[in-house]
Amino acid sequence: MQQKIFVSLFLAFFLGIVLLTSSFQEVKATGTIYIRADGSVEGTDKLQRNGNIYTFTGDINGEIIVEIDDIVINGADYLLQGYGTGVGISINYQNNVTIKNLQINNFSSGIGFEVAYNNTISSNLLLNNGVGIHLTDSDNNIFTGNTFMDNEQGFYLFICYNNSIYNNSYINNTRQVFDNWFINPALPEELESVNIWYNGTTGNYWSDYNGTDNNADGIGDSPYIINNLNQDNYPLIEEFIIPEFPSLTPLLIAGFFTTILASIAYRRKIKQGRKNE
Repeated sequence: MQQKIFVSLFLAFFLGIVLLTSSFQEVKATGTIYIRADGSVEGTDKLQRNGNIYTFTGDINGEIIVEIDDIVINGADYLLQGYGTGVGISINYQNNVTIKNLQINNFSSGIGFEVAYNNTISSNLLLNNGVGIHLTDSDNNIFTGNTFMDNEQGFYLFICYNNSIYNNSYINNTRQVFDNWFINPALPEELESVNIWYNGTTGNYWSDYNGTDNNADGIGDSPYIINNLNQDNYPLIEEFIIPEFPSLTPLLIAGFFTTILASIAYRRKIKQGRKNE
């Protein structure tokens, strides 16, 4: 009897988790979305414009191509979902674009830059992409407060200089950072990207960092070495948490107890019905 009750509770819990997870994954296919040079939006009704600010009003399944400078894209904690190919958000030859508070999942590249300058990418979650952020011939951009998790390559760089990259978390990416020069060492050294991996006091969290923190100040005692021209001198010991993307653990716990209570209530109802027969 106890075994049957346990099995029932386990199945109820599993069903609750599936339903809870599906509520986070539901998206609407929209294809390719454009933010045109005149500021108009094509391809979705889930990107609301207010002046130069474009705000997600729901999850979107598709790619976004930006054709305008000086705008803010606020994900508002929603999801941009891909099909395993393409670029989630393309910023080619655009400047002063801000992308924040967005989860980007399952693209060849989550965000792709080409010849793009003075852009800001902050507080985003880049998850399960081929490349989290792909940067080509793009300088003087800022990347802060982002989480790169379970991507094949967290950050891909090719001929990029003076980008500021700090307070990000690189977690279990196959390669945390990749530069095209790594596989083409015959290229002139001046083509190797050189960027800034800290802000003077804090750097980034690296899940494969194996240094120590003997004075317990939260900063590693030794640098995190990316290559001979790039290193994080202030690696964080603890993961940098994006406040806009809290842990799902409380929700899962709530789902667990909800399904248990629902199962108990259902069993009591069945028993009461049998008594009344």
